[in-house]
Amino acid sequence: MCNAAGSFSSVPDLVIRILSGRNDLFRCRSLRLEVWQAQDGVLSDEMKSNLNDEHDDHALHWGAFIGEKLVASARMCVHPNLADVPDAYMFEDFDLPTPVADFNRLVVSSAVRHRGLAAQFDQLRISEARNLECRSIVAVPVDDGKRPQHLRGLGFSETGIRKTVPWGDTPNIAMYLIL
Repeated sequence: MCNAAGSFSSVPDLVIRILSGRNDLFRCRSLRLEVWQAQDGVLSDEMKSNLNDEHDDHALHWGAFIGEKLVASARMCVHPNLADVPDAYMFEDFDLPTPVADFNRLVVSSAVRHRGLAAQFDQLRISEARNLECRSIVAVPVDDGKRPQHLRGLGFSETGIRKTVPWGDTPNIAMYLIL
């Protein structure tokens, strides 16, 4: 759990903060590459091109640091229209209220996995989505059982729509939360 100073009791010296500036974004992209390569081995050109996209520039980014080392990050975009969300086609049969927040690009270094960082990032992003007066949140996590189960525990629902990405064997599942 995060204390008032922003550090975790289960991960000594870990602090979560909002990322800003070019250097932070570069570090965030480097962490994505490191984590995705560790998970998937050699990355295809398509996967490498997915490391950063047009949403990075307008998104809100959070990072977890141990000292100066970035060990986890998460991103949230806010869109006035559902059609602007990446993977919007997965939600087109659902009349989700807008503006809509989109949770994506959650990466956690193996050194700090299974310590509640994803849950903390989710709480921070839900809180920020509410602060920004978003009316719904969408996410398309890997359907590995764990992540969707956690999101269901936060109130997310599944659309029943899945997609397979070229760089992974496990499909992704579309989920949403009405705020």
